[in-house]
Amino acid sequence: MDSIRFDARRFMERMRGKRLMFVGDSLNRNQFYSLVCMVQSILSKGRKKVVKRGSNTIFHAKEYRATLEFYWAPFLVESNSDDPNIHSIEHRIIRPERIEGHAQYWRGVDYLIFDTYIWWMNTADIKVRSVRRPSL
Repeated sequence: MDSIRFDARRFMERMRGKRLMFVGDSLNRNQFYSLVCMVQSILSKGRKKVVKRGSNTIFHAKEYRATLEFYWAPFLVESNSDDPNIHSIEHRIIRPERIEGHAQYWRGVDYLIFDTYIWWMNTADIKVRSVRRPSL
């Protein structure tokens, strides 16, 4: 059986002029950095850079006018764990009705990869803020 190898040049040609974003927690952050490692070697020196702004990490491949991005949103919806550096595992509270705060960063992205392992570790320690609906 022939082995299939990742072709970084071919991938970047297909990414020309596009944005790819990983959204999630450390699982997706690791996938983002793995992809950056696989493509960065084919890029010219001085034509690539990584910019970190809060929850967003952006790898710019200038010669392809493309970006590979990671956006920290461990629950996909808003929570008190949204800070990528300081968040409490013990006192997590999620707001399932609130996604707009994160979604503004995803608009205009050509490819979105959502993944978060945290839902597999759902325990009684995770508190869901309920939305009270007025009774009719």
